[in-house]
Amino acid sequence: MYVPFLAKLPNSYKFAIEIRNQNWLDAEFATLLRARSVALVLQDRSWMPSPSELKFDPITAAWTWLWPSQTGQTAANQIYCFSNPQPNPH
Repeated sequence: MYVPFLAKLPNSYKFAIEIRNQNWLDAEFATLLRARSVALVLQDRSWMPSPSELKFDPITAAWTWLWPSQTGQTAANQIYCFSNPQPNPH
C-alpha cells in the first residue's frame, strides 16, 4: 500500500486520520502512519471494529485521538486528544 500524501505532510504539525473503511485497517496501514507519526483515530462506530478488536497495535504516534460514539452528548464534548510523554517505541 502506498499513500503518497503522507510523505507531503509537514513535520511541524500533528495529524490524525480517521478511517471509515474496515478494509484499510491493517498492520501495513498502521506501519505507514507510524513511519510519519500520524495518529490513527480510535473510534467507537457500530460499523467499525473497536480498538480492542484490531489485530495490530493501533497506536501510531506519541499521541492518540479518540472519537467515542455520540450517545447522549454532542460530538464536540466527545473528542479527546491524549499525549504520551514517552516516544512511540515503534
